[in-house]
Amino acid sequence: MSSSNVETQASTADLHQIADEYVRRVNLRDLDALFALYTPDFRSHAADGTTTGLAETRAVLASFLDAVPDFAATPVRVVAEDDWFAISFILTGTNTGPFNGTPATGRSIQVLEMRMFKVVDGKLAEHWGLIDLATLFAQLQS
Repeated sequence: MSSSNVETQASTADLHQIADEYVRRVNLRDLDALFALYTPDFRSHAADGTTTGLAETRAVLASFLDAVPDFAATPVRVVAEDDWFAISFILTGTNTGPFNGTPATGRSIQVLEMRMFKVVDGKLAEHWGLIDLATLFAQLQS
């Protein structure tokens, strides 16, 4: 087997560094820089059981960036094990663009989000995530 077909497992320190870089690039709001961290065959798993790929993941994030262009992600905790890292963070910002089919509200948001990523050869290959949508939508309607 050639070495190009062998996956190398990242160390805990490497996983923490990738998590830090993920947050840094998210906060830059530069989708090209952010998605350079992802594998071409990236898979995202939703709570409802659906799985989407890179294009859909990018479209969802682009939509959120349009709706909350000043958002910031503040990490709370990163846990790394094997070839996975989990990260929790607080998202803050102001809803100044349409979101989820509703017009901009001008309201501030502050919500908890949790993500778990599988890392393959230093890239984000798989994802599970949850955002506190109940709080998000309540803040947008208040």
